Amino acid sequence: MNTYTPSVVAALLGVSRRRIVAASERSGIGTMKGRRRLFTDTDVSLLREELGSAPVIESLSRSELVVLAELSRRPCGLVSARAVARACGLSPATAAKAVHRLVAVGLVVERDEVVALGRARRVRSLHANVRHPQWGSLLPVLRQVVNPVMPVPSPSERGP
Repeated sequence: MNTYTPSVVAALLGVSRRRIVAASERSGIGTMKGRRRLFTDTDVSLLREELGSAPVIESLSRSELVVLAELSRRPCGLVSARAVARACGLSPATAAKAVHRLVAVGLVVERDEVVALGRARRVRSLHANVRHPQWGSLLPVLRQVVNPVMPVPSPSERGP
């Protein structure tokens, strides 16, 4: 049975060691051996479900990679950075910053479209730019991104 330290798990999932330790303490994942927390393969898969995983690449931050992967999976795009944040499990500020940088680099494009939102409305939507010169090299990396599993709110949490 393999055991991993928080640093190794962080490198495997593409997140910080601090996030691994916090998630493991919150969820009770892993075992303590003395003062060290160790993780089995099962623990790593549980953490992957909770935190998601993304490979580390030089040109994009983790949040930018997660946003680009989510937009690449949605051919109709998303209507705002806040919608991107909900889909990716990121904070709205982090998603907005990532979207802004991806638009500046050219990996994400904004399009004016007419959509049915109660009635026909013109909105700006965000789409992955599949015609970007780097797209072919990024696609295999984007397929490795796993978003965290979002809990479904109970009827009492949704409100009236």
